[in-house]
Amino acid sequence: MNSVPNIVKSWIESGRKMDSPPVLTKFHSQLVDWYIAIQPVARFDPRFLHGAAAFNNLKHASDLPVQEYQHIRSVEPNGLVLILWALSWSLSPAFSVSRSRGLSDATPDLIIEDFTEVLKMLSKQ
Repeated sequence: MNSVPNIVKSWIESGRKMDSPPVLTKFHSQLVDWYIAIQPVARFDPRFLHGAAAFNNLKHASDLPVQEYQHIRSVEPNGLVLILWALSWSLSPAFSVSRSRGLSDATPDLIIEDFTEVLKMLSKQ
């Protein structure tokens, strides 16, 4: 799986069932890296490929042609739902204590804002 955060992998492997809230240790850095990994290559600044630096230097979603985003629909089975689920975990109160240093610029709010722009691009297809 395309660098999916460990907790998301566990959730998928359990048949998408969870008896208790996820433990979000290191989830933030994994979420940022996964989110970056699923973006079209054309959004990247080649000087920044990982973490907050890569996120902060992504081209705006609307700067790319709509067809660049088609692959995001099939990131995983139910790819868009999986991304939304992971982003919902990022809003959990437990998440605020698990953020990795150096990723403060790639906040859940900014990732959600960016993903909203990506969804707008997908809706144009």
